[in-house]
Amino acid sequence: MWRSSRPPLVPRRDLGIARGPRMVFQPQTMQAMLSGADALVDAVRPTLGPLARTVLIERGMGRHVAPDSVTSGGVINRRLIALSDPNADVGAMLLRHALWQIQERAGDGVATAAVLFQAIVRSACRSIAAGCNPMLMRDGMARAGDAVCEALADQAEPLDNAPEHLRRWVAAHCDDRALADVMADILASVGADVTLHVEEAHGATIERELIAGALWRTGWHGAPFAPGEYAENRMLRLPNAYILVSDLDLSDAAYMEPLIMTLARLRPAHLLVVCRATSPKLLSLFTQARQQGIGSAVFVKPPAASGPDRAALLTDMAVLTGARFIPHFEPRNGSRPAIDLRDWLPDALGRADLAWASEHFSGIEGGRGEPATQVDHLAKLDALFATEADPARLRFYRERMSAFGAGVMRIKIGAPTDAARKQLMAQAERLARLVEQVNRFGVAPGAGKAFLLCEGAVRRVADAQPHGDARQGALCVAEALAAPMRVIADNAGLEGAAIIARNRAASPAEAVDARTGQMVDLRQAGILDSAFALDQAVRAAVSAAATFITTDVIVHRRQTETAIKP
Repeated sequence: MWRSSRPPLVPRRDLGIARGPRMVFQPQTMQAMLSGADALVDAVRPTLGPLARTVLIERGMGRHVAPDSVTSGGVINRRLIALSDPNADVGAMLLRHALWQIQERAGDGVATAAVLFQAIVRSACRSIAAGCNPMLMRDGMARAGDAVCEALADQAEPLDNAPEHLRRWVAAHCDDRALADVMADILASVGADVTLHVEEAHGATIERELIAGALWRTGWHGAPFAPGEYAENRMLRLPNAYILVSDLDLSDAAYMEPLIMTLARLRPAHLLVVCRATSPKLLSLFTQARQQGIGSAVFVKPPAASGPDRAALLTDMAVLTGARFIPHFEPRNGSRPAIDLRDWLPDALGRADLAWASEHFSGIEGGRGEPATQVDHLAKLDALFATEADPARLRFYRERMSAFGAGVMRIKIGAPTDAARKQLMAQAERLARLVEQVNRFGVAPGAGKAFLLCEGAVRRVADAQPHGDARQGALCVAEALAAPMRVIADNAGLEGAAIIARNRAASPAEAVDARTGQMVDLRQAGILDSAFALDQAVRAAVSAAATFITTDVIVHRRQTETAIKP
């Protein structure tokens, strides 16, 4: 048991002086943090396994509005705001941050990480109560976590692209039959190299639309059609297009002559111009040029970003098409443009087999940039993604890399009710992220079997530890590896201890299917997990557990009073 070195509290009068930070010491620290983390894990635990339970989350609009029905541990973790006990809330928020990182990086493994974390911490707390040093245990836990990740990497294999195997794999990760059938058909028809975009749709059906090439969620500057002119789907398609990638404000009249001369020189030509602003006169001029047969042109907005991020996205577009990116320049003396487009055109133009634009989207198919340049650029993006920790930046790099894929499949999710639509969208987004990770890192045995196969490697690491407390820390991780399988069995109404014993006695390729209680071949049944998601779950669980057991003091900062009136 910990002993506090604080002096005893002496009653004193309240002199009206603002109180400073409030500090909590052991043993209250561990007890309160453990109760908060347990509350979060107990909320996420029912979502683990093929027979996931439902968690109802009350909306902020009050009890008169129906709660959200959620079966995703990542969504539950994201919706948690705060616990009433501030000490318990610290433990819950510590775990919540670790789970949030997994959700943003891998899209799966949140419930697995939560269960692993709880099992490791509970085992570690027993060892600490018996006299082990938490700091030495932390070293052993870190080495054990590395051993698990290495063993998982050895188990990883590519996913079989046979249609029947893909259908079983999708069905094992999605409890909605209609959505599972759509996702399986997509993977079987277009492959895993296509980027999946999940969108909300009106109605009660699930629709899909394949867009070859790159897609950006940004539309045109004003519809490029004359009044009363009809265009199918209000979309302008530019075959064999020239691409001008810039961050310029083209509203100045000085830019009109170089642009129209370029279009006339390439006549007849199709031109896609990316710019931050235009003028009504410029748009009208190019609408007339299209009607007169000189050539078609459409002006689209840059991707919705600012500063370096906007320049990075426009650079991606330039690399894809072989264009030269023209950055934003401030006008000289606030009057004339800072650059002369005649010095850039037509050499700065890129090419594409097809460019298109609509009110809210634009895209490029068959960009004719140098293949070697595109490969090098994509490798740099992949390296940045692998080393990034900020969830927002992870999404940013993922969107950038999708521009160099085989295409974009837009999946529009509809459902009879708003709650059902949100639940389906969460499942679709989870499957989309899983497809991306499996395509890059492969799959490992599911149903918790992959962790059981790592027990031997972890125990060898524990035996190699020079200090007994470090060995005990590694053993805490080894004992926790069976926890995900136990929870999967419990959620399916099976006896966890008996299921674990049967799986240990089975071959590495076999495990008990929680849906039927029968021993099956994991690959044939499609019970396979993303190797990357399992890796991230182990790393997050071990790291959070190590921080948890070595925390002795909680410091609560005094909330700053805010005035209602200015």
